[in-house]
Amino acid sequence: MFRLATSISTSGTSLRVIIRLRPSDLLRIFGPPEPGDHYQVSGCYTFTDQHGEVFTVYESRSTTLYWHDTGENFPTPEEFWNSNELEEMGIGGRTDASEFIKWFVRQIGECQILFNFDRKSV
Repeated sequence: MFRLATSISTSGTSLRVIIRLRPSDLLRIFGPPEPGDHYQVSGCYTFTDQHGEVFTVYESRSTTLYWHDTGENFPTPEEFWNSNELEEMGIGGRTDASEFIKWFVRQIGECQILFNFDRKSV
């Protein structure tokens, strides 16, 4: 139903869901993430479905990439992506992400949906 996609435009996607999961599970299941924007996003996975809809799973503002000069204790991007702790991440898309979320949760197992902007049960 959904597949990992590279070199596909994510333009126009926006935050649909806030989720807590283990970044190390993503590495184990999908391999390393694509590079982020080198400012606030240290990595991103992009998925597409048979209709060409695009969904992203990404870390934003959780590492020293963004917080490098604050003096706060944030993990490096490498530490974040190798973490076995539940970490907050975003899921983006251009349309309702409910079906993607159902599929994604089955792939990764343990996680917590913190907020679903589509407001449908998943």
